Amino acid sequence: AEDLPKWESMTIDMFEIVSEWYCFAVLNLMDCDDFQSNEIWIARRLAISVTEARIALERLSRVGLIERKDDRYRPVKNYVLSPDGIPSEAIRNHHR
Repeated sequence: AEDLPKWESMTIDMFEIVSEWYCFAVLNLMDCDDFQSNEIWIARRLAISVTEARIALERLSRVGLIERKDDRYRPVKNYVLSPDGIPSEAIRNHHR
């Protein structure tokens, strides 16, 4: 993805976020009172590898859905997405 234009890389990242369940799970974990911005903690909570937790955080950050501020990850946008910004029934069905 490093050699791709920024917009093409973002499109690939968005596809990866939608296709990997744990990306949205990481995003939802951020709403928990006991959330820790720690890849090991995230991996344990979701029963995924530390690498998968790291990849999810990197992708979510790269597309602008989360930010790291004061050593904490935080969501920055509404994350029900469609290419044209209009809520999509297909995307809602996929999330379910």
